[in-house]
Amino acid sequence: MSSTHNEHNDYEQLDEAIGHSTHKLFNMSPNDVLVQISLPVVLILAIATRLITIGQGMSNQTQNEAVLDLWKQHLILRVDRTLDRWEEKSGLPQFSDFGRVYWDGHWPRDDRFSQLCQKARELADLERMKETLYREALTYQPSETNEQAGAVANWSVTLYDPRYAAAGTASNSVPPEYRIDDTRRQYALHHIEERCKRWSREIETLQWKLVDRLASELPVENNLTDARLDVQMKNITSALEARGYPLLPGISHEYRKGP
Repeated sequence: MSSTHNEHNDYEQLDEAIGHSTHKLFNMSPNDVLVQISLPVVLILAIATRLITIGQGMSNQTQNEAVLDLWKQHLILRVDRTLDRWEEKSGLPQFSDFGRVYWDGHWPRDDRFSQLCQKARELADLERMKETLYREALTYQPSETNEQAGAVANWSVTLYDPRYAAAGTASNSVPPEYRIDDTRRQYALHHIEERCKRWSREIETLQWKLVDRLASELPVENNLTDARLDVQMKNITSALEARGYPLLPGISHEYRKGP
């Protein structure tokens, strides 16, 4: 009797300890109590195991994505450096505003702007320019010592594109993550094309302002003005080119008629 009374008190104490439970242990059999106590432990273990499994899966997936992205990291970094170098040589960053162009009377007189216009000729053949810049990117090496020593990229990594590989290149020595296939090449070429189109838009804007100012400031009596816009544009284009300011086709061909 004493033993039963003690068990009764034990159950009541358990009920008080977990008073938030929807089931009172005092109303359960000893076996039910064991099930109720052990069930959360089982669930916790099951959930923990599941989380560990998911975590390992995500870790492996992230690791695989990082390996797959190695080619992109190295290639696009080299592409961007190559594009930055072209932009710097062209002098485009110096002309964020057309007002920076120097004039002498009715005509521009600015060696920097002349250099930009002549360098921009390369944009007239977009496909050729894309391929040229892509080839340069594959073999890009930094010229600055601080970039060579920096931790931004391992410049010794060889990117292997079979279409542009030099004769005798040992392809077997290049890991798969550094091999450039058709899909990866197109990704890089698209990246280059977008930048080239942006340059074209910016330079065309500058050249349209050049043509507009020239046409508006020329004396009434001159040998360039013509009632036909296509003839006038041809005259202005020829005059500017003779002075070292060739225009992009999007400007010079704007009023050209016929095929």
